[in-house]
Amino acid sequence: MSLPPTQADSRPGRWFFEPEVAFLILFVALAHFIRAGELPLRGEESTRGQMAFEMVQRNDYLVPRAQGEPFWIRPPFQMWAIAASCVALGDWSEWTIRLHSLLATLGTTLLVYGYARAFMGRVGALAAGLAFASSADWFQMGRQAETEALFTLLLGGALLLWHWGMERGWPGWACFAIGYSLMAMATLTKGLQAPVYFVGATWLYMIFNRDWKSLFSWGHLVGAAAGGAVLAAWVVPYAGAVGWGGVLQVWTGDPAYHVNGRISNWKAAEVGRHLLTLPAEIIAGGLPWSPLLLTVVSRDFRSSWGPRLGRIGYLWTCIAVALPSIWIPPGGLPRYFAPLMPCVAVLAGAGIEWIAARSPATGARRLQVVFAFFIAGLGLLMGLSPWLGAFQRLEAFAEPVSVALPWTVVLMALAVATAISSRQGGTRAMRVAVAAMATAMAIHFSVFVMDFRVRRSEKPALAMQRIKEALPQGQKLVSLGTYYLAPLFAYYYGLPITTRVPWPVKVGDLSPEIEYFCFEAHGPDIRPLPFAWKEIGKFPLDRYKREVPFSRVIVGRREKPG
Repeated sequence: MSLPPTQADSRPGRWFFEPEVAFLILFVALAHFIRAGELPLRGEESTRGQMAFEMVQRNDYLVPRAQGEPFWIRPPFQMWAIAASCVALGDWSEWTIRLHSLLATLGTTLLVYGYARAFMGRVGALAAGLAFASSADWFQMGRQAETEALFTLLLGGALLLWHWGMERGWPGWACFAIGYSLMAMATLTKGLQAPVYFVGATWLYMIFNRDWKSLFSWGHLVGAAAGGAVLAAWVVPYAGAVGWGGVLQVWTGDPAYHVNGRISNWKAAEVGRHLLTLPAEIIAGGLPWSPLLLTVVSRDFRSSWGPRLGRIGYLWTCIAVALPSIWIPPGGLPRYFAPLMPCVAVLAGAGIEWIAARSPATGARRLQVVFAFFIAGLGLLMGLSPWLGAFQRLEAFAEPVSVALPWTVVLMALAVATAISSRQGGTRAMRVAVAAMATAMAIHFSVFVMDFRVRRSEKPALAMQRIKEALPQGQKLVSLGTYYLAPLFAYYYGLPITTRVPWPVKVGDLSPEIEYFCFEAHGPDIRPLPFAWKEIGKFPLDRYKREVPFSRVIVGRREKPG
């Protein structure tokens, strides 16, 4: 059977003015922006933020540095984005440091809608946009200052905009220039993952379709040159500053490359376990939308989409090229799949549209009922949460009744609205169901999960306040040890900690002029110092609260002799 005529090509070029776009903007603003600053920086967020801070402080945007020395782990594009946000707003708070990721989430959501709208109706495109913005994993990755959100916008943008332009008949040189330039920016964000995914997917797609004219065109050469120029704009002056050895090191300095790139490090048991668990982790991170991909691989779907099936094939090509590099190495993490989430979201949107058009009275109604039960389950969890405090291991999940009650009412109302709309059928009912599901996910992750994470998290700002109260105002610190001091401490301290000295083993190893110092400690033991000193305070580095912090920065004062 064939699907009814799609709305995809009606009013071409006008998709940005459709009401669904306004809803997506409002959804991302409410679901992602509002509480993005409540958690302290964690993971690599403080590293990115502190390096951006040092860029601005030193007025050196060429060489990423930590404590004044070149830091080889990543190229600088994300640090530029953080610095731009913080300088523009005059603020280095957690929310501002994460702003570039929030904007990237919004941009990718709109990109997914626009790309899907080129060959789908408004319901399918809305479902695609919401599937990206409201998937389980994206409520974490989309509002933290890690590389995933920006990397996904750039690499996902390269993959989708290249294909969008080729399908729409844009000039070939423009399609390739956009694709390769965004790929180059993604490379400057995270490294060599970007060219492997982009070149692999686009070249394989052209070869599979025997599009030799595009593959070997002058436009392709122009586009590749544009991408090379974007890379060279940073690489060449960077090489002049640190040498070509430094260029190689910044591309290969990420520990993930060393863990995943050496087959000799792999163990058969770990590889086997990873092959089994990673797909489940990716599917779980894409809930509640990822199961819809089963629809897209069905025979009925393939037989009904006609000429539009080529677009679906391109999305599967992108996933097929990327997946082995994540799935086979035992160190591959689900977040490495992030730049493919826009492709997954479009496929989910296609599944929604196909179900709504093929079987509005049965398939669509069943899906809406499933959505209603899922939302009701989230409402039940919220409603029961105040009683979780009775169990010691679950008390961090307990919500106050004043929070749980109104949100339970909202979630149950969404479930009822979805169930009622399922009886009416049509695109309006599917639109209600999709919007209700996304809204329920936003409430669950922005209230229940966020509150849980805030309760469990350490309070580094409070710990730093206590340390500063015990120090002379504006006191600069010297870090002991040859490796970089924890960026989390440096970020919350807010003053330069640019001096590093080797760990002293005898009294004369540390200049007598140094009175205040700091160092990292892990575990119960503290490495001895060859002089008398007094502890000023401890700064916890652990992500979650512990009675005794395992990892911490200790601030000390050297005692004067006599």
